[in-house]
Amino acid sequence: MPRKRVLVLANSHKKQPGRCIAGVEVTAKNAPKIGQWLRPISQDQAEGELLPQHRKVKDGAQIRPLDIVSVPVTENVQSAAHPEDWFVTTEESWEVVATLDESTLPGLIETPRNLWLQAKKSTDRVSAEFIAASAEHQSIFLIKPTNLRLRLWREYNSWKGYTQKKLRVVFDYNGTTYDLSLTDPIASQKYAKTFPAEDEPAIEVKLPQGDNYVLCVSLTPALNGIHYKVVATILDLP
Repeated sequence: MPRKRVLVLANSHKKQPGRCIAGVEVTAKNAPKIGQWLRPISQDQAEGELLPQHRKVKDGAQIRPLDIVSVPVTENVQSAAHPEDWFVTTEESWEVVATLDESTLPGLIETPRNLWLQAKKSTDRVSAEFIAASAEHQSIFLIKPTNLRLRLWREYNSWKGYTQKKLRVVFDYNGTTYDLSLTDPIASQKYAKTFPAEDEPAIEVKLPQGDNYVLCVSLTPALNGIHYKVVATILDLP
């Protein structure tokens, strides 16, 4: 069974207890390759989310960003929208083989012209047709934002019948302001500690290191013809 070594840059929430794990492929010399993204996915879940049985790790280790993980895969999914996706097998365990530090990150920062901007669409989404027509498409980037902050509020969900905490990441990139969902469980716990009351307006929170962070920004699989953009990870720069 083939295996891929991946420097993990995202381990985010997706349909609990599912996770979305992604990173850049690593050579035999443990050198990450810019642009060689890999997203392991399950073959038996509707959106490819990794349930606990899909991501069993040798010795019970926890997978965290900046871990280099050996992942058992079968084949590339051959998806035009998600060209980085590889099916995993449950017959073998994953293995954490090393952990790098933040000094790796500056060399991995990418500089796309924009983050899948489509005319007359909100900055947090893009149509499946637009993505299908895109040349040299990739569905995940590691970028350096400016004017980075979190927006927090509470909102009553009439369908669910209770009030929910809401959290978005707002930032500028190449002259455009983006307002995206955050699916990073570590950053959510670390930075989103105080929410306003339900009847109070949203607040914006600056992060402790200002703009000295990188964001792993990803497209979701299409839902009703729409790919949503999420911030899968917020990582500190050294």
